[in-house]
Amino acid sequence: MGDQKGYISVMFDIGAVIGAILVGYLADRFNKRALVLTPSLLLSAVVMFMVSFALGDTPWPYYMLLLLLGTFISGPYNMIGTLIAIDIGNNIKEKGSVAKVSSLI
Repeated sequence: MGDQKGYISVMFDIGAVIGAILVGYLADRFNKRALVLTPSLLLSAVVMFMVSFALGDTPWPYYMLLLLLGTFISGPYNMIGTLIAIDIGNNIKEKGSVAKVSSLI
């Protein structure tokens, strides 16, 4: 399994791309952010537990679990960062909110 560590770590990045697309699509489809973010983050905790404790020496479960982990962690991560920027941009239009936005930066 030592020669496959690099390939296993790349699976997280592939899952991140899949997760960003999937979570963004589902959030737009259902128009509810928390409906998509909460289950995804809870599933990531389950997958992290499985990676930590429930695997042996065969590499293929690591491939699949790190793909899922990248999907469940990076999808919400990308969505939260984007939504913060959108919400700050929408709040600038309100009176007196420029000081609030500049204090965040």
